[in-house]
Formats: sequence, structure tokens, C-alpha cells
Amino acid sequence: MLKLEESYLYKLCSRNTPCHHKKQQEVFFYVRKEYIDRLKEVVRMTRIGAALIEEGRIEGRIEGRIRKAQESILDAIKAKFETIPDELKDKITSINDEKKLDTLLIAVIKSNSIDEVYKKM
Repeated sequence: MLKLEESYLYKLCSRNTPCHHKKQQEVFFYVRKEYIDRLKEVVRMTRIGAALIEEGRIEGRIEGRIRKAQESILDAIKAKFETIPDELKDKITSINDEKKLDTLLIAVIKSNSIDEVYKKM
């Protein structure tokens, strides 16, 4: 593999032999610009990647809170009424709104029957 010190461009435009010819300066500028453009693209892609990762983390946390709320409602129903009808379980697990789930948990706690839970959904 060719080392940087042995490269034509390095010899052409090193500190020891300054670029005297316009063509040499153009080549050096072009290579330098390409390198800088690539670095900018890497930085841009890194920022985009970091933003996507953070977005995924936030979505994961929200999904986790929703699943936990659904489980809490199902646990409350089972503790209070000893059984959870499959239809009710499916309805509860299909709710993806945290506020609605919070309201439903309170409704389950206040309900005297599973029919009341159905009515409050």
C-alpha cells in the first residue's frame, strides 16, 4: 500500500515543494475539496443516524408505557372480577392512547361489574 509521503500528490504539493503550477494547485484543491465534502457528508449522516436512534428510543419508551398501562388494566380486571373475557382483553390491548388507558384504569377500579367496564370503553 502506498504511504501518503510516497504519493504523487504529496510530493507534488508538500510543504517542501510548494505548488508552483496552476494545474498542480487545481489538482490539490480538487482532492482537498472532495475530502472535505466527504467529511461533511459523514458528519451529516452521523447526525441523521443519531436523530433516528433517539426517535426510536422515544417511540420505544412510549410503547413500553402503553404496554404497561394495558397490563395494569388487565391485572386490575382480573384482581377485581377474577376473569377477563377475550373480547375485553382484545379491546384493551388495541388501545394505544395513554390518556385513554389511564382513564380506563380508573374506570375499572370504580366499576362494580365487567359490563360497566365495557360501557366506559
